[in-house]
Amino acid sequence: CLAMPASAITASPMGQTLDPNTTTGSLRILNNSKGAKRYQVLVDVMSVGADGQKVFTPTTEMAFYPATVIPSLGPGKIQTLRWKRPASPGREVIYQVELREEPLDDDDAVVVTQGMSVNLRPRMLLPWAFVPPGATPVLSARHETATELVREVVNGKTVEVPRTFLYLVFENAGSATASIQKISYAGQPDPGPQLVLPGERLRLKVSASAREVKFTQKG
Repeated sequence: CLAMPASAITASPMGQTLDPNTTTGSLRILNNSKGAKRYQVLVDVMSVGADGQKVFTPTTEMAFYPATVIPSLGPGKIQTLRWKRPASPGREVIYQVELREEPLDDDDAVVVTQGMSVNLRPRMLLPWAFVPPGATPVLSARHETATELVREVVNGKTVEVPRTFLYLVFENAGSATASIQKISYAGQPDPGPQLVLPGERLRLKVSASAREVKFTQKG
């Protein structure tokens, strides 16, 4: 039995929306665990590919100072990183800032069973959007059925078999990213908060269809 503790990572700000002419800011990291931690900051630019799906591209255009790696941060300690990026007037740019945590000792090791323990390496994803004035999302949702080839073992051999899958599809025809949450559809479990970029087709696999979908939207 593995008891999962609350994440020791506390970061501020988390999700944020800024003017595209904003070029500097800060990221505050708090180690609220019992042991020392090493932190690393990674940044991807989020965009949409030709197939309408999200693309994550590593970038160095958003730089963190004094460094993207905090070699050691003691329990209860705070580190503030400054960041700098080029202005992007007239267009939306959205980054996924990833904060990775690595333990430097066993003070926060989680006991699994019979004296065995593991060190968790949590990560936090922070969506930061730089949105021009007047840019807005235009979101629509629909049900979609698709036939796809899946690999299955038939008579001892692995073959590709066509199978039909159901999807709930969100499309954003606007000029700004839509943030949606509390998705309610055909009694399916809530998939959690989702970002739908301009031009994106977000496909969520479902096991049943319904005539209505409910969700809350920001942006």
